[in-house]
Amino acid sequence: MMKKLWVTLPLLLVVCTSRTEAQQSVIPVVKTFKDSNVPEEIWHYKKFGNAIKLVKIEVFYKHGQMAKSGKFKDGKLHGKWTEWYENGQKEKEGNYKESYEDGKWTYWRENGETWKVETYDNGELTKINRY
Repeated sequence: MMKKLWVTLPLLLVVCTSRTEAQQSVIPVVKTFKDSNVPEEIWHYKKFGNAIKLVKIEVFYKHGQMAKSGKFKDGKLHGKWTEWYENGQKEKEGNYKESYEDGKWTYWRENGETWKVETYDNGELTKINRY
């Protein structure tokens, strides 16, 4: 009985671990600019059971610099969202909650100076600070 348990238990762990990793693997779908191999957009999908869902999007400028990046949950913007200027400096950053702005959103000028901070509560703007 113990011998069967020692043989069966490791096999069960390997099967369960493999299945979990396969379900959680990210599937990138890349759209490139027509005149180059530089990615224009990368849509990241993840398999959840029998469903494949969008979990993240990345958008790029023609020279390859990231323009936008954000996360999705159940088909809605959810989590951190960041946008950059072409020079690589952050333009704005904040969080979405079920496609609504939520919490603090910070905006920067191209030189890196903060020029505005907005606060949202489930999509409703509650406060603006300008600098």
